[in-house]
Amino acid sequence: MDFKNIFKKILFSILGIIIIGSISNFIIIIILTFYFIIVKPNLINNWLLILNSLIGLLNIILGIYFGLRFHKSKNIWYIIFKPIKNKIIISLSLSLIFVIFILLISEGKSFLNTYTLMPMSQIIGIPLSIVSYFIAFYPFSAICNFIYHYKKKKLFKEIQIMVIILLIILNPVSILFAGSMGIVYKHKIMNEPCGAKIIAFTQPSAAQESGMHVDEIIIKINEKKIDSVKSLKEYMDDYNPPTDLLINTDKKIYTFNPYFQNETYLLGVYLSQEYCKRSLI
Repeated sequence: MDFKNIFKKILFSILGIIIIGSISNFIIIIILTFYFIIVKPNLINNWLLILNSLIGLLNIILGIYFGLRFHKSKNIWYIIFKPIKNKIIISLSLSLIFVIFILLISEGKSFLNTYTLMPMSQIIGIPLSIVSYFIAFYPFSAICNFIYHYKKKKLFKEIQIMVIILLIILNPVSILFAGSMGIVYKHKIMNEPCGAKIIAFTQPSAAQESGMHVDEIIIKINEKKIDSVKSLKEYMDDYNPPTDLLINTDKKIYTFNPYFQNETYLLGVYLSQEYCKRSLI
């Protein structure tokens, strides 16, 4: 079995997915940005969730197809993306610089919290991040190397426009921006606000005195649905005593009167927005 050839096919399949995915994500971000300007995020329909999944699957299929095609035909794109020492060094350098930059601005916080939004140790996170960014930045490194070596040759002139377009789309800044915005938009597409989560109490706190606990999620006040921190604040701004507050959380129902402080009625809680997976109907 030719393991070297198999490895090259897998490598080009991954590169194909990255290139197709990056271009597709770049276009999707433009479309979604336009969409969010016109339509409020809370009016997103379920078809966007399905469409997002189908586009992701299409990216994988097209990426593998074109990657294997480049490898088989040994065409111009094979020449551009074929792994060599210079391309590897450029990509590795870019990934190291970016990881170090993130570590510096994170000020001692868990790097993986920034990178994957999941709590893991930095011992695993830093090498994983370097490898991930190395793969993500490799197409840009390969294109830069190609331009440097072939800019005065006919080979470059034949696909000059396409190379410039890819250079703009696949550069690290574009990839990171599209990736970040993609995470934000996909989060909005796949999730919806579903309550206000208690993360801490003030002192004194009417909510804590009533028996509420940290991590409980407020979902209703006096039969009014609370799906966001904003809707809870709006309700409290309009609150008129002596009406008791009947608060439903995901755990229990509580009844109490809020404290009046600084001309405002307060529950005595610090809140964060809670999100739930959007349901498909």
